[in-house]
Amino acid sequence: MEDAAFQIWWSLHVRAARGEELSGKERRAYETGLAELHASETLVADAEAAREARAHLSGLEREHARLAARREALEDEIGTLNAALSAR
Repeated sequence: MEDAAFQIWWSLHVRAARGEELSGKERRAYETGLAELHASETLVADAEAAREARAHLSGLEREHARLAARREALEDEIGTLNAALSAR
């Protein structure tokens, strides 16, 4: 659905959601647009894409764990340096 058509449909949708009465022509336009939007929705059913996404997520989780460990090491080092500076 093009942007202009979507804007018109959206205004009808808001009115319908508020419980306003739509004229016959407006109701047909609203229902046609709704059907078009529903028809354009697709589910990602590709198993390979899902596997790739899981693998990518797994990689991100490993990277997060590595960065968290690095952060903890740096915080320990900062604590050690602060203690050394305080002792002077």
